[in-house]
Amino acid sequence: SLLISTQMQVVTMQWLKTNHSAFHSDLIAQSVLEKLVRQHVRRTEISTEELDPSDVAYNPTTRLYTKKTLSNKFILILEGRVNVTIGESAMTFEAGPWYCFGTEVLDSVLKLIRKHKENQENEKFQDI
Repeated sequence: SLLISTQMQVVTMQWLKTNHSAFHSDLIAQSVLEKLVRQHVRRTEISTEELDPSDVAYNPTTRLYTKKTLSNKFILILEGRVNVTIGESAMTFEAGPWYCFGTEVLDSVLKLIRKHKENQENEKFQDI
């Protein structure tokens, strides 16, 4: 895995702030978001066109998620495409750039933040 370009980091941060409230500036400082993207976003090549089939590191069944296994990952496809298989009928579709998986994790984080803020507000009123 390689680090993504600086330009892609900037675009990714803008996309995150625009598309999910967990990344809004009222909840996460710009410097923290920059660090998060810089340290946790990686470019991963798993294309059969670019890799030698005899390369033992290549696995054509690389999985982002595993069926019926809980995950705490949020994944955003920045470039390229992935094949996604979902449901009991194993429906398959292709997802491309700016498609994301795992927004439920972010939604859960937001619920916890809101609950924490409500508790803080309630404590303030009880102190009065």
